Amino acid sequence: MAARSGLVRKQDVLRMIIDNGSGYRKVAAQHALADRPFGDLDIEDIPLKPGRKQLEQVFVLDGHTLLCGANKVRTWAARHPDQLHRIIQSYKRCLCPKYMNTAAATRVWTALDAKPGDLAAIQDLVAAHLRRIREAVIAFYRDRHPKSTRYPREYWDNNRIEAITTVSCNWDHEACVIVRNAALAGGFYNMDVAHEPICAAASDMDRMRGLGDIEYGEEVCFADIVKPTFDVATVRMTESVSDGARPQFDLVGNLIGDDAGA
Repeated sequence: MAARSGLVRKQDVLRMIIDNGSGYRKVAAQHALADRPFGDLDIEDIPLKPGRKQLEQVFVLDGHTLLCGANKVRTWAARHPDQLHRIIQSYKRCLCPKYMNTAAATRVWTALDAKPGDLAAIQDLVAAHLRRIREAVIAFYRDRHPKSTRYPREYWDNNRIEAITTVSCNWDHEACVIVRNAALAGGFYNMDVAHEPICAAASDMDRMRGLGDIEYGEEVCFADIVKPTFDVATVRMTESVSDGARPQFDLVGNLIGDDAGA
């Protein structure tokens, strides 16, 4: 989902890559030992549920517990047929200045028992969701990964976690700050953000070149059409000046973001 990196850290770290760009959330991760470049390590897809590497982005806040995914929300809805207004399909519009006053965004704040425009409520929701993701990744490495027996259980619980997540082109600086603050509240050491079509370019253009579809220096327009956003970017891939390094991906012109409908 993201380019490999030559970064190193002075301590062991779990590095997550969170794909937030569709109706499903997907997570990949690297377990990096101190002073070893991330680029030397495999990027592993993380099962957010047993046997599943993606989870539907539908939520309901049941008291202080955030239920995530279609199955859990469907079960909750069957028990609470008179409270279906509390189900959240997507909170993206609430962080888009252009769309935070729409009926779809208002439904999210209603589901959270918050006033329209209450960004603190959205930050709390994002923090709860990221906390669940963090717990799922730690549980995978601690309980099911081949490395799990090499370390004491508390090693995984206390490991530093860094992450990068994809965001819509509609989001402004304030929205990105909210996501970063939510990550800190959710137990992450830090959180970087990257626009969704740029991440798609980094993932696909190198593969396209390997297939002979494009060459270095060519430009490709990527359209990320999901529920509820529509993002477009034109990206140029150039060869790296360093031997063995990943290609360089440069944005051509401006990012374009709009609403793709409910």
